[in-house]
Amino acid sequence: MAIYVNRQNNTTSYVQQQTDEFDKYLGTSYILTHKADFEPGRTSDFILKIKFERDLYDMEGQFVATADDATEQLALSLRNYAGPQMSVDTLSIRTGNGVVNYAGTPSVANSSITFTDYIGMATESILLAWYSMCHNILNDKIGFKEYYSNDGLLYKWAPNGTRTLSWWLLGCWINEYNQGQFDRQNPDVRQFSTTIIYDKPVPYAKINLNSWKVNTDNRSSNSTDTEYTNYTKVNYLGTQNNTLTK
Repeated sequence: MAIYVNRQNNTTSYVQQQTDEFDKYLGTSYILTHKADFEPGRTSDFILKIKFERDLYDMEGQFVATADDATEQLALSLRNYAGPQMSVDTLSIRTGNGVVNYAGTPSVANSSITFTDYIGMATESILLAWYSMCHNILNDKIGFKEYYSNDGLLYKWAPNGTRTLSWWLLGCWINEYNQGQFDRQNPDVRQFSTTIIYDKPVPYAKINLNSWKVNTDNRSSNSTDTEYTNYTKVNYLGTQNNTLTK
């Protein structure tokens, strides 16, 4: 009889444990008693910065923007962005009546991105200058990766503005430029669409954030620094005309 009671008590204890465990799935009571854990992130709480290492010039070699101004104006004009996507190809080996799968080559997907055409900013000129680092349509020259590729930093914010997570995007560049749709019958906000290509996204990156000029009050503060202007003209054929590359 004693054995039966102990078993009964153990069963009751087990059921009670399961009930306590399942309470979190039954309604809002658990969320309301754990508010700190259930604050949802917002898709609008983010910013993407491209850290340009050199000043930007157009396809004819005319100055467009300093490196700092290009970084800040694209960040301020940013409209929407598809976050990093990573995947690993599958290698399959058949043996007998089964298949064994192995991890193959990893790859990184491209990210679509659009910018709002603010009249007071040089967004269009900056995007064209960045694109021309890859391909100068006037002379059909292709630039070097050391010039058109720049690192990016993706911030994800909490609703109160504190930084909660950052991704370091290595080797960012754009391979297309799209002016968007013109429509007199249905006027809308103009935007520029393109694709960001990067070689490697590094999550939870530990970066010296001060060097990224997060505060927009610092715009143009480094416009005279040599690190932004010491390009080698001979190697800058993708974006400089012949007079500047001699």
